[in-house]
Amino acid sequence: MIANVPLQSTRNRAQGECFGVAEAEPVKTTKTSKNSPMPAGFPKVDAATQQQRDGTRRQILQDELNSEHAALEEAQKTNKTPDITLHQQNINMLEKELSTIK
Repeated sequence: MIANVPLQSTRNRAQGECFGVAEAEPVKTTKTSKNSPMPAGFPKVDAATQQQRDGTRRQILQDELNSEHAALEEAQKTNKTPDITLHQQNINMLEKELSTIK
């Protein structure tokens, strides 16, 4: 059987028709702005809890950044250019992410 030649039974089907299976309805999404009110019952986090979470996140990212700096130094010692590039990109992304934390 040749892969790019349609089977006899599919030649007369309309394009997009898939053996009688109806196409799924498109999912309707709505965009919300930062100023839109939260739905009733939506969980809220108090400021102290959020500050603690941000601190934990900052520490995790900082630990990752330190690991990437160490890995970059090791890659530079062995002169592995692909590894050097990868670690430098990771460092740039981690620094960018750290700059967004409040």
